[in-house]
Amino acid sequence: MLASWITALDYETLKGALAPKRQQAYLLAVLSFVETIMLTFGIGMVYPIVALVAGNTDAAGKKFGGMLAEYFPTGIGISTAFLLLLLVFTIKSAISLWRAWTMRTLAESLRLHWSSTIADSLYRGTLRSHQGIRDGTKIGMISREPKLAAGCIVNSVTYFVNLLAIAFILCLAVYASWQATLAFAVAGGGLAVVLRTTLMRKVHSLGRLRVESYHRLTSEVAETISAIKDVKAMGLESTMRDRMNRESRKLAGQSIVIGFLAYVPTVSADLIGILVLCAFVYIRLTFYDADLSSLLPEIALFFAVLAKLFSSANQLASARVAVLANLASLEHVLQAISDARRTSEIEATKRGERIDRIDSDIHFENVTFGYDEVNPVLQHLNLTLPRGQVIYIVGPSGIGKTTLIDLLLRFYEPQSGAIRVNARDIADFNLRDWRNRIGYASQDALLFAGTIAENIALGRPAASRAE
Repeated sequence: MLASWITALDYETLKGALAPKRQQAYLLAVLSFVETIMLTFGIGMVYPIVALVAGNTDAAGKKFGGMLAEYFPTGIGISTAFLLLLLVFTIKSAISLWRAWTMRTLAESLRLHWSSTIADSLYRGTLRSHQGIRDGTKIGMISREPKLAAGCIVNSVTYFVNLLAIAFILCLAVYASWQATLAFAVAGGGLAVVLRTTLMRKVHSLGRLRVESYHRLTSEVAETISAIKDVKAMGLESTMRDRMNRESRKLAGQSIVIGFLAYVPTVSADLIGILVLCAFVYIRLTFYDADLSSLLPEIALFFAVLAKLFSSANQLASARVAVLANLASLEHVLQAISDARRTSEIEATKRGERIDRIDSDIHFENVTFGYDEVNPVLQHLNLTLPRGQVIYIVGPSGIGKTTLIDLLLRFYEPQSGAIRVNARDIADFNLRDWRNRIGYASQDALLFAGTIAENIALGRPAASRAE
């Protein structure tokens, strides 16, 4: 619960997300803390500097910055004070740049790690593990979702930094005027509770729907392009375009609403800030019989504090909206990585006996296989493929011709029975060695990006041009 309030993410999600790059996360937290301290100190110097400029050394002496008036006489004190202020904000700016670089590096490191892990799981997974997952979802899980998930972490850090800044600056605001600060805290706190229980929940829900819409849209496009010949042959161009547009409109509508809701806290925070500033000046002038010149240092400090509170509150709200809008992507990524670590549906390419050549016939012995447990495609199949001969396997669609080759290449494993070569079950051989012994031309030919020669040499990148 505490982690959720501090970072806008629950502890387990944050722990799982940052586990691969924990040291970078610790450095980022330290830099954020130091940056906030420097910012608070710099803003706190506004009061004594304005008091010195106005010649009100008594006012300066009453505040924590009064030492500036005590140790630096008029003239030299002001110059030194400005130089000190410049130094503080120079250091703060350097730390901010360091934090920004660290944050972007962390985000890209996480994106790369997540993309690589998910891609490795999909590429090495058995064909059975790909069943039921649309191509668009797979593409999104490798390319888009890790980027949005990394953005979720970045915005979580932004949320933490601005929350920290608000906490420190509120202390300065209390110092300037506890009455106005109390009013700001009550109004701002009430607004935060209302937004958290209404608007933020809506954003989270829309974020989940947006991920689903994007996966459906990508799937529609990927499937249509991959089957473009069939689409043209059946005259389905308009139909497929309309299906894509329908999903695209859903995605656009969800994105518009999320963007609008992200703007609501900004408008609300600005309104509250202006009301509090006006109330502060009015109360001090009306009820405390203060004149404007004596109030100048306090107004300057309070205005500087309020300006930063405006900025931090706006960034805080925007960061939380961005976190919740992209939280579904982060959850999907972490779930995919967790599933990849636990799954048994990964091809074992590093174990098994070596096979240098096929010296015997290929025997299918009592092989039974189905893509599910209820509907077998092959039942108790016994078949011999003689070595050194050309064999044609013919039959109506759905009889199992492609399945036979898939079993031979070990894209799938039989539910029962065995395929034997050299008097051994092919499951005993190293998977990569076994596939290297077989020349395979799929009925769904695909050229990867590159030249024809590069495509031919994919199986043996080190092959010479003559080979």
